[in-house]
Amino acid sequence: MKLFSRVIIAAWFAIFPFGNAFAQSSGAQTLPNLITEINTYINSNGTGGISGAVLNPVLQAIANSIIKIGAPNGVSPVAFGALCDGVTDDTTAIQAWAASVTLGSTMYLPGPNKCVFKSAIVFPAANNVTIQTGGHGAGLLYAGAGTSLTAVTIGATVNGCSVYNWTLRDLSVMSSTVMTGGAGLKLFDVCQSVLSNVEVGGGLNGNNNWFNGLVFVGGNTINMNGYALQANSTSGTAEIVQGDAAVQITDLAQTDGTIGHSLIGLNIAGNVGGFHIANSDVLFSSTNIRISQDKVAVANLQVFLDSGTVVDITSGAPGVGLEIADPGSNNSVLMATNVWWATAQGTACFLMDAAVQWYVVVNGGLIYNCLGDGFKTLTAASNVQMVGTYFGNNTGYGINATLDPVSLNLWNISFGANIGGNFNTTWIHPISYTTGQTRPIMHDVQITSQQPNIRMVADGTGANPANQKIWDWLEDTSGNLNMRAVSDDYTAANNWATVQRSGFVPTVIQFYEGAYVPSIVLNGNPPTAGGTCSINTQTGGNYAGTFKSGGACAAGTVTLNFAIGAAHGFVCDFHDQTTPADLMNQTASTGASVTATGTMALNDIVAWKCLGN
Repeated sequence: MKLFSRVIIAAWFAIFPFGNAFAQSSGAQTLPNLITEINTYINSNGTGGISGAVLNPVLQAIANSIIKIGAPNGVSPVAFGALCDGVTDDTTAIQAWAASVTLGSTMYLPGPNKCVFKSAIVFPAANNVTIQTGGHGAGLLYAGAGTSLTAVTIGATVNGCSVYNWTLRDLSVMSSTVMTGGAGLKLFDVCQSVLSNVEVGGGLNGNNNWFNGLVFVGGNTINMNGYALQANSTSGTAEIVQGDAAVQITDLAQTDGTIGHSLIGLNIAGNVGGFHIANSDVLFSSTNIRISQDKVAVANLQVFLDSGTVVDITSGAPGVGLEIADPGSNNSVLMATNVWWATAQGTACFLMDAAVQWYVVVNGGLIYNCLGDGFKTLTAASNVQMVGTYFGNNTGYGINATLDPVSLNLWNISFGANIGGNFNTTWIHPISYTTGQTRPIMHDVQITSQQPNIRMVADGTGANPANQKIWDWLEDTSGNLNMRAVSDDYTAANNWATVQRSGFVPTVIQFYEGAYVPSIVLNGNPPTAGGTCSINTQTGGNYAGTFKSGGACAAGTVTLNFAIGAAHGFVCDFHDQTTPADLMNQTASTGASVTATGTMALNDIVAWKCLGN
C-alpha cells in the first residue's frame, strides 16, 4: 500500500508541476477539504486531457496519501473531519476513521485532548493493526445519551480467533456519561495481541462512569502491561475475562497495572485458562478478585497470581480480597506466589465458597490485617497447600477451614497476632501417610506471637475415630501441642488422636474438649497456683491452660499468679471438664493474679482462660 501511494504521488508530481507545493501547503487539510480543493483547481486549470474516469480515483489516492504524509504516526480522525478538542462531537468522523482500518493499518489519535463520540465505535475485522495516541490524556471520550452500549469493540465472536496482531498503545477510553450497562472497551476473540499503557476508566483522571471497564471475550496469547481499569463502584466490574461458550480464552498475561474502585475489580468469569497477573495492584473494590462462572457456565482451569500482585484494601460489602465462587473441576488450579493479601473489610482476605472443587497452592507471601479471617474455606471438596506464608494481625482466624477439606497441608507457615485464633478446622477422616490420605497436616508451623494457638475439631463420625491422627505437628514456642476434640469424655479425647513426630517429644500434649475449649492459649510458663483447693498438674501457657484437682474441695479457692501481669487486671473463665456440674467462678483480680471460688472433686480437670487488660 505504501509503495502504491508513493507511485501515485510520483505520478501526481509528474502530471502537475504544482503538486509538490500543493501537497506541502495542504498537509494539514482534512480528506474531504483536500479533495474539494483539488477539484476546484482542476476545474479552473483543466486536466491536461486526462479523462475523469482515470483521474478521479487517482486524485482520491493522492489526497489520501498526502494526508498520511501529514500524519506520520498513523491515520488520524482529523483526516475525516474530527477536531479532537475534547468538546466537539466527532462521532461521524471517528466512525469513518475506524471503518477505514485495513490489513496493516496504523491508526493515530492526536493529543492532548480526547476525541469525543456519542455512538458505538466498531472496528472491522483486520489483522496487524496498531492504534496509538499522542501521549497521556489522548484517546476517546464517550459523551452520548445511551447508557448501556459497548462503546468500543474490536473483533467479533467466532469461537476462535477473529483478528490477530493488534497493538493498542497509550490509549485512554473514558466516559462522561454514567453507564448502567455495556462496557468501555470489549475485545472479541482477539489473538496474539498487545495492550500497552491502556486506561479504561482508570488512571489519574479516571472515574466510575463505565458500568464495566475492559472486557475480554475469548482469544488467546494476549499481553497487557501498564494498564489502569475502573468501573461503577456499586454495580460494575473493572475487568472481565471470559471464554466463548465453546472455546476457552487462554494465555492472557497482564502486569504492572491497577484494577479497582469498582463493585468487582477483576472477574475471571468462566472458561478461562492460563491467566496470569503480576506486579499489579487490585484494590478498593467490594470484591477485588472473583473467580466465577458469572458469564460462561464452564469451569475455569489455570489461574496464576504471580509475584508482586497486591490484593489489598476492599471498599464496601462483602469486603473480600479474593473469592473462588466457581464450582471448578478436577483440573481447576489456582497458584499464588508471593502475593500480598491485606485489609479486606469483610468475611476474609481469601475466601473459598461452599462446594468449590479447586486445587490451591499458596507459595510465600502474607495474609495480613484482614477484618475477618485471613484464609477461609467453606468447601470440603478442594485441596489446599500453603508453603512459607505468614498469617498475622487478622481479626478472625489466620486459617479457618470450617469443613473437612480433601487435603489441607501447611509447610513452614508462621502465625502471629491473629485475634480470633491462628488455625481452626473440623475433620472426620484419619490422617495417614501409609494409606495416602492427606487430611489436615502441619509441618514446621511457627507460632510467633502470644495469641490463640491451634484448634482442630473432630466430630467423631469417622469410620474409626480412635485411629484419627495428627502427624508431624510442631509445638508452639513453649514446646506445647494444643488440640481440641468435641467429645465430652477426656479419656476419649486422648484416644481420639495421637501425635507422632520422629525425634520429637513435646513438653505437653494437650487435649481440650467440649464447648468450653479455651479460645486463647498463649505462650509463656503456667502461672503458679495457690488458694485453699489443692492443685496437682498444670498445663498450658501463661494466660490459658488446665489444672488438675489434688483433692475434693467445696466452696474453696484457686489463685493463679501470673508471670506476665496486666495493669488493669484479668477477666477469666473456668470450666470443670470432668464434672461439668461443679462450678468455679472468678471472684477477685489484681494486676498479677486472679482468684476463683467453687467446687471440685478429686482429679477433676479444670480448663481456664484469661484476658488481661
